Amino acid sequence: MHLSRATLDAVNVRDLIWLGQRLAEAGQADIRELAPGVPTAELIVMYDLLDHGPSTITELAQRTGYAQSRVSSAVVGLGGRNWAQTRSDPADGRRTIVHVPEEVQRRARQVQARNANEEVLQPLLAELPARRREAIIRALTDLHDLLRNHDNDTSPARDSTQEVHRLLAPQPPAGDEPRRRSRRPQ
Repeated sequence: MHLSRATLDAVNVRDLIWLGQRLAEAGQADIRELAPGVPTAELIVMYDLLDHGPSTITELAQRTGYAQSRVSSAVVGLGGRNWAQTRSDPADGRRTIVHVPEEVQRRARQVQARNANEEVLQPLLAELPARRREAIIRALTDLHDLLRNHDNDTSPARDSTQEVHRLLAPQPPAGDEPRRRSRRPQ
């Protein structure tokens, strides 16, 4: 599927999903180059832990969008590499808290400091003139900042899903709005 300029004037949900998948694929390919043989899910969970600190499996699943079973498997893999450690939640022994040891955090932050614009986006946008590449990267940066600064109590993905459901909900035909009775003193 190729997005033409005409369809970008009014991006539909399918195009938006396709675009998100292509960007995710490009980022995941870059991640795999940095850590060959390490499953992408492990690296995504690791990045999430670096961003949010110690977290439960449930919290990791909510933020990454992975199923809890996939997060649990990723945590086991990270533990096997000594990249993460687990402990029981003192408030609720049934819950597991995952954290990244300090030395691993320091090394991982060096890797995270890589510039995605140069490593991932520039190759995707190489055929465009420099001004268009810069404009697209600026727009993606603005979108990232907007979504990243979103209310922390809800995920942007969940809010987007709710908005899509609202937009797709059947709307009453024009002119069928409920009529309000006016109260006139008699």
